[in-house]
Amino acid sequence: MRVLQIYKNFNASKGGVERHIDGLSNTISSNFKITYFYKISDKDANFNVKYKTIKSKYFNFIKYVFDSDVIHIHGARFLFNLKFFFLAIILNKKIIYTPHCYYDGRGFLNDQIKKIWDLTIEKIFYKFSNKVVLLNNFWMEYAKLKNFNIKNTTIIPNCVIKNNHREIKSETSERSIKNIISISRIDKVKRIEDVIKVIIKFKDKYVFHIVGEGPELKNLKKKYADQSNIKFYGFIKDNELQKILEIIDAYIIASEKEGMPTTIIEMILSNIPVIASDIPGNIAILKDLNEKFIFKLGNYNELSKILEKGNFNIDYRLRENVIKNYTWENKVKEIEKIYES
Repeated sequence: MRVLQIYKNFNASKGGVERHIDGLSNTISSNFKITYFYKISDKDANFNVKYKTIKSKYFNFIKYVFDSDVIHIHGARFLFNLKFFFLAIILNKKIIYTPHCYYDGRGFLNDQIKKIWDLTIEKIFYKFSNKVVLLNNFWMEYAKLKNFNIKNTTIIPNCVIKNNHREIKSETSERSIKNIISISRIDKVKRIEDVIKVIIKFKDKYVFHIVGEGPELKNLKKKYADQSNIKFYGFIKDNELQKILEIIDAYIIASEKEGMPTTIIEMILSNIPVIASDIPGNIAILKDLNEKFIFKLGNYNELSKILEKGNFNIDYRLRENVIKNYTWENKVKEIEKIYES
């Protein structure tokens, strides 16, 4: 069976959606032949992957849609997806749609454009897709609120490949200065500055390692250039990140909106404790097994109290739950059934 994976970006070691597709494509049965169709890629993107990758050029998408049995479209509200979606309908192809996450508009105009899209195009995606795959119950409720057709929806969470993440055993409790890490795109929705504002008050206790790039990186680097316990790395490759993780005491994610963060799953599999904002995308993974490291979104005082205590650890039940429910080794068959049904 030939499956065409559609997403605007390609970099298998970078964004959450790209990692999602890469993990799925690497663990799926050999009965499925995967082609990843994308619009842009990073200069350092690794194309040494087991599946085929095709860059969009003019009308070359027509041949690949025509030759495929399943068209799996990823990402909400992307113009890039439209040509694949409508051609698949015309050719009577099976369409699977995974929106991943719905981010709010950036400014009044952008917000209005997204509202118009949801009232028109997004409803068409839900109505005519053979299956819509949502990441958790929050997005199911979101779809109901938006009055999308949920008749053909199902929930399969974001996953990673367990064997790609070895358990890190580090004697972190012996260090007088602890290390906190953030791994994400650096934009306002991730609320990295919330964490910076708290951690600069703990100069004798914490170093904050910020990994990732994005529109807010330049501004934050300039604004906090004189803070000795704040370190910016930009984007780094996985092998470089692994060296940093060896000294990390906890991972922090302060976002105001997430689909279902890949990095939370990866950190738990690596045995790194997670400090997280109380948004649905985070809680869906952490559930009630990480309560002492959850803080109310934007609440500096709650975050400060967590850092003051500093006794970071992982409940073994949380790691077992992640292995069972958020790894492709244990969930890929659910995707295979959707492709085959």
